[in-house]
Amino acid sequence: SLGYTTYDNPNHSHSYTHMDGKTTFISRGAEIGASRGMILVNAAGNSGTDSWKYIGAPADVASVFSIGAVNAEENIASFSSFGPTADNRIKPDVLAQGQNTSIINFSSGNVSSSNGTSFSSPVMAGVIACFWQAFPNKTNIEIMNLIRSSSDKFNKLFEGMHPTFKHVPPRDPLDSMHAVFNPSWASLIAQTYPPGPPPITTAWNFSDI
Repeated sequence: SLGYTTYDNPNHSHSYTHMDGKTTFISRGAEIGASRGMILVNAAGNSGTDSWKYIGAPADVASVFSIGAVNAEENIASFSSFGPTADNRIKPDVLAQGQNTSIINFSSGNVSSSNGTSFSSPVMAGVIACFWQAFPNKTNIEIMNLIRSSSDKFNKLFEGMHPTFKHVPPRDPLDSMHAVFNPSWASLIAQTYPPGPPPITTAWNFSDI
């Protein structure tokens, strides 16, 4: 639930041209994490109605799973930040419920509701965790692509998609995917295509620190 765009000190602020997935420090760090086999689920941002409008960093990274927000009727929330990235890639990757999302109030401990991609992203993170547990031999990239392929605009955006889910340019780079995650479809795809190599793991030796 992090997004870096502008700062109180304008000398440190980013511009939209920086949202290319490789310019900001946070985006470069996120790319390193993804290259190690991690799935980084990141809020797209809540700038849909303000002057910034677009996603922030590190939601601009190609290998970061960026999540926008919809309401319970699957309509895109007005506050949800838009794509594309500065280098014309589709973002956010998918959307989940982030408007009137059920949460636990931190002060009272009671169930309440709130708005934001900071809530749609953990909803999707939970789905991803369960899905990866069901298909542990899939790589992080395969899991993300399987979930992308379950979204309701996948057929419109990707033509001639290879079964291994290699990138094919979309028709309209301004049209982000509307993620209504369909577990049965994604599970069927995961069972149909053979698993890729196991995820990369890293061993930490704290005695060296």
